[in-house]
Amino acid sequence: MTLLALVAIGALGYLAWVKLTNTNAVCFVVQGCDQVQASEYSRFLGIPVAIYGLAMVLTVLASVIAWWRTGDRRLLYVPYTLGLISVFVIAALVYLELFVIHAICIWCTAAGASLVLGWIVSIVALRRSAREG
Repeated sequence: MTLLALVAIGALGYLAWVKLTNTNAVCFVVQGCDQVQASEYSRFLGIPVAIYGLAMVLTVLASVIAWWRTGDRRLLYVPYTLGLISVFVIAALVYLELFVIHAICIWCTAAGASLVLGWIVSIVALRRSAREG
């Protein structure tokens, strides 16, 4: 979960920096990053969507580190719950990219994939800790 959180922090941090500094994103593989970043959907309540994602993944990372240090399995419910919420948010954002904006942002895809994979890992960790516990 930690490695996946760090990937998401890197991608979301870069997207937040691009949005806040109003610069062009370096895009790999596909060339839709700037189009996605310029869309009306890149902000929610005036705040870049990447900032919300960063806040969420930093909370996940803090809870995972606390779980490692304490062994308190209840802390695993934080990444599970936030991951579940993020699955629905990511699905909506991917829908917007594909069918409304008609562009794909590889940074968004990397962040979304790492968040979904992190959620899956949190499910596995919860199940294993329940068996051990």
